[in-house]
Amino acid sequence: FDIARFQRFFEIHVAGFARLARLLVARSGGAPLSLFYPSSAFVDARYAQSEAGIDFSFANDYVQTTKQASGRAGLRYTSDVLDLTAAYSLADTNRAYDSPSFGYAYDSRNQQAELRGKWKVAGPVAVLFGAGHVWDRYEGTFDARQTARQANGYLLADVTFGSANIAAGARIDHHSRFGDAW
Repeated sequence: FDIARFQRFFEIHVAGFARLARLLVARSGGAPLSLFYPSSAFVDARYAQSEAGIDFSFANDYVQTTKQASGRAGLRYTSDVLDLTAAYSLADTNRAYDSPSFGYAYDSRNQQAELRGKWKVAGPVAVLFGAGHVWDRYEGTFDARQTARQANGYLLADVTFGSANIAAGARIDHHSRFGDAW
């Protein structure tokens, strides 16, 4: 047991969360927060397998076989003022193209971490925000292993009056191979 490490943990996770809760209550005009940490947790998993025939007039007929296993886990926090979702997902895909004279296989792994939320500022005004990071790895029969990373963030102000909605925001995406885009 390391007392210094425990104190750092407490200051960040316990005292920091308490300060955030007090700030949110103050911003909401004193309305109570429904604090249950976390409000919910979720886990899902999926496996899919498919086979499709591809008829090319310029080449032999191909059969595409795809197998994918994927899953996602995360936490949701919900209060009268703030909704947050933090999640991590993973997908492994194996795809093969087979014909009588030619074959090609492709394997990939995609990992993603994301945080998104909605801050209900006051009345009809809300701020939506989020950030994420994606790690991709792929390789094929004739292709060396490749990797790519993507990061993004967004902020959107939203005002709703009945069925009318006005929104303004900004988003930035960064790709390790292609650069930035707004």
